[in-house]
Amino acid sequence: MPRGWSPEALDAYLALQYVPSPQTMYSGIFKLPAAHLLVAERGRVSVRRYWDLPFTGDGDPAREDQYLEQLEALVAESVRLRLISDVPLGAFLSGGIDSTAVVAAMADACGADRVVTTSVGFDEHAFNELEYARTVARHLGVRQHEKIVKPDVADLLPKLAWHLDEPFADSSAVPTYYVSKAAREHVTVALSGDGGDELWAGYARHRVEQWETAARQWLGPTGGRIAGRVAARLPIGVKGTRSLRHLALSPAEACARKHAYGLFEGGVRGSLYAADFAREVRDADPFAGFRLAYDSCPSPDPIDRALYVDVKTYLVDDIMTKVDKMSMAVSLESREPLLDHKLLEFAATVPSALKLKNGRGKHLLRRLLERRIPKSIVDRPKHGFEAPIGEWLRGPLAPMVDGLLGDGRLRDRGVFDDRAVAALWAEHRDGARDHRHRLWSLVMLELWFRQFVDGRAQAPDAQRRPSALEAA
Repeated sequence: MPRGWSPEALDAYLALQYVPSPQTMYSGIFKLPAAHLLVAERGRVSVRRYWDLPFTGDGDPAREDQYLEQLEALVAESVRLRLISDVPLGAFLSGGIDSTAVVAAMADACGADRVVTTSVGFDEHAFNELEYARTVARHLGVRQHEKIVKPDVADLLPKLAWHLDEPFADSSAVPTYYVSKAAREHVTVALSGDGGDELWAGYARHRVEQWETAARQWLGPTGGRIAGRVAARLPIGVKGTRSLRHLALSPAEACARKHAYGLFEGGVRGSLYAADFAREVRDADPFAGFRLAYDSCPSPDPIDRALYVDVKTYLVDDIMTKVDKMSMAVSLESREPLLDHKLLEFAATVPSALKLKNGRGKHLLRRLLERRIPKSIVDRPKHGFEAPIGEWLRGPLAPMVDGLLGDGRLRDRGVFDDRAVAALWAEHRDGARDHRHRLWSLVMLELWFRQFVDGRAQAPDAQRRPSALEAA
């Protein structure tokens, strides 16, 4: 019997690269939101929140040194609690701020020679951070394991689609899977640095939020609307155009739209839809949860509100989902010290001026690390945990993309205009434009459809096992 799927969830997935809670891609099935309880009692079911982050916006930037001492103590305690294990334990190490902070605290807690770290890189230099991880490991004196990954991505992606359960298009799932697999060769539990960007203003969108706030204050409501209308006439590729357009939106809406940069933003998404499907989802609102989170944050500080949105949406539905499923795919337990509830509650009290300072995020975390590692590592530009998906799509994945997007099944689903999809693929394949994230979203969506809607999804091991007839 065909499984039912949700048109609204599909529209949200294309906008965000994941299906936001409480939706799932399955009709009539919903996720339990983070920090909520579901209670079944006397024939009735209720859902209620049991915990939240107390962003109040009343922190004092003049207390920077006191905040720094509290941060150091809380990171140390959070890491110490997560070192309790009856099986071999280690950590992921990218050489960035967050994983380095965790590994440094591990070295302090149990001795550097007992800390096992794992790092991976790709052949492509732009996607290889091993030299940074190596520098940190050497400086801290930990036992570092490195691996250059040469993936068979055409074989890998159907397996990842199975492990992910829902369409999921954050391509950093690929390196997360490989670093988990490499770590599992040495340990059974690994600590990660996830959570540092979302609570300590580590993303570019947080700097954009700061700029837009200053622009709104300078221009006023009327000036902001005029700037937004003028920007709407400029090509989206012109630097700063998006931020200027945002000045015509409410702060909550502008914050939400930052989560769709480079993806299927409104008009682009709609241009791919078949006419009937476009009508079916015309009232869908992928950003409703983002606006709700922004407006419900008790702090008046726009940066606090943006971080609160990150915690409520992207952190839970993308980052934590990705790390949990990719580590579990190789039977590795991942632990996240920077997401300890006491550390989160403390981070919510730290004023945004001590997170985003002089145009750089994670100010207080950087100061903490300056006590342990070379300043050159602390000050290096942020490098996301990425994979060379643009090159893969034009190279080893091209036959798969041709098959998934061009064999007619995509058209028969009634979701997309196959001619528009073909044009998108041709532009990327021929090097005319970079559609890597959009195409990756379409590929992962179609892999999900074929496994979980068209057919009977089987675990990767079962997929490789010959049938009884073949064995005979």
